[in-house]
Amino acid sequence: MRAAQIAVQTTGRSDESTLATLELLDADEVAALLKSKASTVKEKARRREIPFVMFGGSYRWTIEHVRAIIQQYEVTPGAEKRPAEPRRRRKVKTPAGESGAPAVTPLRARPPQRLRRAAGDGRD
Repeated sequence: MRAAQIAVQTTGRSDESTLATLELLDADEVAALLKSKASTVKEKARRREIPFVMFGGSYRWTIEHVRAIIQQYEVTPGAEKRPAEPRRRRKVKTPAGESGAPAVTPLRARPPQRLRRAAGDGRD
């Protein structure tokens, strides 16, 4: 895909020779530059984790946005590392009586409604 070209007039100048061309990139192009998936780029923009421009109802990025994204995720050597959070383990259910836990009553299926009616259970 070719990036959209938009003419933007620079502020403070009145002559038309001061028009600069601003290149807006779509998610596929940004993903190619960042070696990522377009869906990841869009999702991070939706969550407001990366800078972007909303243009015409779709996400667009400038080269400056891409540079800011790269700086945002840059990791430098010697940077302070956060300790990894310990993984939570699921509690394993122990059979009744092993750990002093109360015995668990197994579930039983309810009899079919036709049998309950025949027995005169009183429930309808």
